[in-house]
Amino acid sequence: MSYAREYTLRLEDADANYDITNKSILALMENTSDEDSAKYDVDIRTLNKRGLSWVIVEWDLEVYSRAKYGDKVRVETWPREVNTRFVWRDFVLYQNDEKIAAASSKWMIVDLAQKTTVRITQDEIEKYPIEDRCAIPMSDSKRLKLLEDYDSSRKIALRKSDMDLNGHMHNLSYLDLADEIGDANPQKERIVFHREIKLGDKVIVKSKTTDRVQHLAIVNENDEVYSFVEKIT
Repeated sequence: MSYAREYTLRLEDADANYDITNKSILALMENTSDEDSAKYDVDIRTLNKRGLSWVIVEWDLEVYSRAKYGDKVRVETWPREVNTRFVWRDFVLYQNDEKIAAASSKWMIVDLAQKTTVRITQDEIEKYPIEDRCAIPMSDSKRLKLLEDYDSSRKIALRKSDMDLNGHMHNLSYLDLADEIGDANPQKERIVFHREIKLGDKVIVKSKTTDRVQHLAIVNENDEVYSFVEKIT
């Protein structure tokens, strides 16, 4: 069974043209997901009390049109698949019953102290009302890797405000890093997370464009990957 929540877009949700940004779209989806998870006692606050947290492994986003500052939108979400390691959750963003964006996401639970993956129990799996439908197909078959060369790169200074309540960079702040060197708010955007960024880490963003695809790698000084981002305009 899906869950839906309506929002009125705030000024901070919009860019200079008053259009909703990709980061704001994903933030609305993430907040709606947590509200839905609260019904099954697997929301972020409940997990934190157990020393656990959700970690997003991947976002796949498609934007068809953009609502503007002051508009009302509705986010619908549902769990698509669950196993002992991962939860796949899908989303659709509507404006006046028109689908204006859709996303698929992949999540896992980690132990905050041990930094290890926690298996989802059978009892927890059975709580989820699975819906066998995809908002968009995820790109699981396409493994992203470092390219041999990039067109440009830039060192990025981290801020305390980039960190989340678990002490590492919030997953949506990776978009801010990518936007420092990449095109902001493309029609399609894929983010694959490999390791957490913590305050004090040395972060470099590398970019290469082929055809309509901008390939970005967020790495440290040893070329160890924090995240890959693909933008399609």
